[in-house]
Amino acid sequence: MNPEQSPPPPEYGDAVTGFPIRPSIYDERIGNPAARPLTELETNPVFQALFRLSFDAMLAFDDAGYCRAANSAASNLLELPVDVLCQRRLQDFVPLECQSEAAWAQFLRDRQQSGQTLISTADGRLRRVAYRAIAACPAPDLHLAILRDLGEANDSENDPEKEDETLEGRSLADMQQTLATEQHAIERERFITRLAQTIRQSLDLQTMLHATVEQVRHFLTVDRVLIYQFQPDWSGKVVAESVARESLSLLDRVIEDPCFAASLSLPDSHPYVSGRIHRVNDVQRDDLSDCYREMLTQLQVRAVLIIPIVVKDRLWGLLVSHHCTAPHQWDALSEDLLQQLSTQLAIGISQAELYRQTQQQAQKEQLVNQLVQSVRNSLDLQTVFANATTAIGEMLRLDRAELVRYQPTQGCWMNVCSYRNRPELPDAYGLIIPDEGNPLASGLKQLQVMHVGSLADQSDPINQSYAADFPGVWMLVPIPRMGLAETETAEGRVWGALSLNYQQPSRQWQSWELETVQAVVDQLAIAIQQAGLYQSVQRLNDDLEHQVAHRTAQLQQALEFEALLKRITDKVRDSLDEAQILQGVVEEVGRGLPDILCCRTATYSPDLQSSVIGHEYTTWLPNAEGQVVRFADKPDLYRQLLAGLPFQFCQMAPDPVPQMQESLAVLAFPVFDDQGILGDIWLFRERQQWFNEAEIRLVQQVATQCAIAIRQARLYYTSLSQVEELERLNRLKDDFLSTVSHELRTPIAGIKMSIQLLEIHLNRLGILGDRSNPITRYFQILQDECQRESDLINNLLDLSHLDAEVDPLLPSEVRLDLWVPHIAEAFIEQIRDNQQQLFINVAANLPPLITDSSYLERILTELLTNACKYTPAGERITVEARPWNRPRNHQQSSQSFTDPTEPTYPNAPTLFQICVTNTGVEIPEAEHDRIFERFYRIPSNDPWRYGGTGLGLALVKRLVERLGGAIAVESSHTEDSRGETCFTVTLPSLEMPPEE
Repeated sequence: MNPEQSPPPPEYGDAVTGFPIRPSIYDERIGNPAARPLTELETNPVFQALFRLSFDAMLAFDDAGYCRAANSAASNLLELPVDVLCQRRLQDFVPLECQSEAAWAQFLRDRQQSGQTLISTADGRLRRVAYRAIAACPAPDLHLAILRDLGEANDSENDPEKEDETLEGRSLADMQQTLATEQHAIERERFITRLAQTIRQSLDLQTMLHATVEQVRHFLTVDRVLIYQFQPDWSGKVVAESVARESLSLLDRVIEDPCFAASLSLPDSHPYVSGRIHRVNDVQRDDLSDCYREMLTQLQVRAVLIIPIVVKDRLWGLLVSHHCTAPHQWDALSEDLLQQLSTQLAIGISQAELYRQTQQQAQKEQLVNQLVQSVRNSLDLQTVFANATTAIGEMLRLDRAELVRYQPTQGCWMNVCSYRNRPELPDAYGLIIPDEGNPLASGLKQLQVMHVGSLADQSDPINQSYAADFPGVWMLVPIPRMGLAETETAEGRVWGALSLNYQQPSRQWQSWELETVQAVVDQLAIAIQQAGLYQSVQRLNDDLEHQVAHRTAQLQQALEFEALLKRITDKVRDSLDEAQILQGVVEEVGRGLPDILCCRTATYSPDLQSSVIGHEYTTWLPNAEGQVVRFADKPDLYRQLLAGLPFQFCQMAPDPVPQMQESLAVLAFPVFDDQGILGDIWLFRERQQWFNEAEIRLVQQVATQCAIAIRQARLYYTSLSQVEELERLNRLKDDFLSTVSHELRTPIAGIKMSIQLLEIHLNRLGILGDRSNPITRYFQILQDECQRESDLINNLLDLSHLDAEVDPLLPSEVRLDLWVPHIAEAFIEQIRDNQQQLFINVAANLPPLITDSSYLERILTELLTNACKYTPAGERITVEARPWNRPRNHQQSSQSFTDPTEPTYPNAPTLFQICVTNTGVEIPEAEHDRIFERFYRIPSNDPWRYGGTGLGLALVKRLVERLGGAIAVESSHTEDSRGETCFTVTLPSLEMPPEE
């Protein structure tokens, strides 16, 4: 036998007991791994079975005589463990007198040898054995030796020749029987391997089952081999069989054994689940229950061997062998064969079911994907329904797939789509099924899946009437409405049902089929919801388009009205002529509003007893400008207008105004503001055309603009008169001040001269030298007040000149680092007398300031005068000069308290700041702006203590503005709460006049 042609070993349960393989000492010593023979020996199922089943000692030797493998019988015979045996040579077991070396060399030449010899056991005892050796078996460089124990060598000493003959004859017969048994075992193992390979190569369950029963029947030479599969109710069906003759066939037959079904009330604990083997050698003679014997007799069974098929701890079915012609004694080898095949079948069935589930899942997903794509590609329900019923019908190989819709208002179910696998089947499309009194419909409305074995078996006459045209088993799956509230009634939750039909009456629905159908129903429910949403969206779109068109017209009208109102507002803003504005209003309104026959405005008399039509735009009615309308003639109309209420009406009765004799639609709107009513606006149309809300709102806004225009125009004329009067008074005041100033200079000059002469005379008399003399004090008061009046007159004249801008500016370069100390030097003595401190701080490298030096000197002098006058003793006065660059974010600066007003020369590259700061005094923030007003004094200051004319800061501000600068004041508390006031003058550099 060639090992390379032997079938591969089975995958499951083929470990060989007592067949360890170890490399020999010889292999390790000379470095020959001998991997190929060992591999072939381990993977050869024939020799694995031979080693496992043989009762004789079997050993495998290499060419050098080293043992490479041994079975358990050899271990028992030689009294050595198997792994120890695999380290010995043949010469270690044979006595020297047997010349084992010569015998081994002769064997290698002859390739086969048999006979008797002596062997030595582990304890040194000699035993006689019959042997047979075969070279190059099971591999080219391995040799097989089979030893049978004949007893100890001493037993044959009495009569050696006779004993040898007896033993030789007996051993040859036993050897032949062993070889026959071993040959049968090899054939059985080959059969199991071949069948296991067949089972593994096929993933189709029926192909696998039919191949199994066919090969088993021929191998066991029985009359019938079948595979019986259990159903959920523990009845069974023959799903595969092989029979010796056709009359014994039981294929597709449902076999119900009530005795066996009763024993399976607890299937997990049934003996079959744990591997029980059931055998009956003779149905007529063995001890069986009557029901079981009767069932076997009906099936023409004389002997039966049953092996359970357990798939994943679940009793899937039975592998059954039948002898039908005569009794049969089942042996252990047949049982072992079928038991091994049952294990292989369980693995194959598990794989086939897994493959079938995978295929079903793939088909299910493909079907769902097709439906999803169909729903995406079309929102037409009929197309979706047709695709769904056709797809599910072809996938499940249905005879029918019907789609019915529930019509609660009509009390029926209507077939809206029908699939038939054969055109000769009755068409159910359009079929009307009553709802009342229909138990199947009641279950569907509760969203229950309804299984029907036959419509003829239903208890109601409605479904029975359809049994003839629609036979077979049915499964009715409800289609729910999606997106409904929890409180929806049962009838409102169901849309319809998908009804599936097989014409076979015994067909049972599988769980995967229900899952597939449920997935299809879910997609149908989504499609129905989407179609409903699409229809709702379409309706909404139509409504929206209508609303958009209507709204667009409204917006267009609103834009036109807004443009009209803007034109009227512009007229009101651009003109203060009341007549011009009102005439423009009636023309704009008359042209802007559609189908206006006439638009007129009227102004009311002061006593509100009449109105005069002052402005009119008309396309049809005669002109009525200048007409007077008395309120007493239309008391009902003008009563509402005087109350500020607009209204529209249709003039039907004769009217005192000739233009209103026709029947017209009239809108009257009062023109009024918060100060009272001023007039009204009247619009006329044909009586069929009323004024809508938008037009009324427009006229209301126009009336508001008219009221503003009338009030502004009247206010303008009043203001104009007041301005003219104020200008006249101002001119009189200026003339008076100018005249008075000039006139006052002469007496003031005389008074000054008299005071000087009086001072000379009093000094001669020695009166002024005596400070205790009251005359000295009175003379000082006379002198101070005269100077004050002189300063007042000079300041007034200076302000008059500045306001008139009659004196031109004379710019020159001023070096502030030299000029500021020079001006401050005149106040040093006064500051020392007042016990004050003076600080001067001029920035380094300060460029020259181009300005009018006389104006600048007057500004700094006035500020220092005020500082010296109001600064308490012990406090300080600081004069600073520095450049100042306008910050980029000056417009957004929050430093409104410290930053001065923007100068009038925004393009000046460099600005200069002169700051005069004195401590110990604070000006309230409310007085900051008022201190620059003429003749204004801070109320808290004592005028008799500080004196002054109240024109100094007003003159400073006017001088600064004349130079193009700005002045600001800030006053706050210092850290020691003494108060601090700072006047900041910001000046630009002017342009130098060209040289002559």
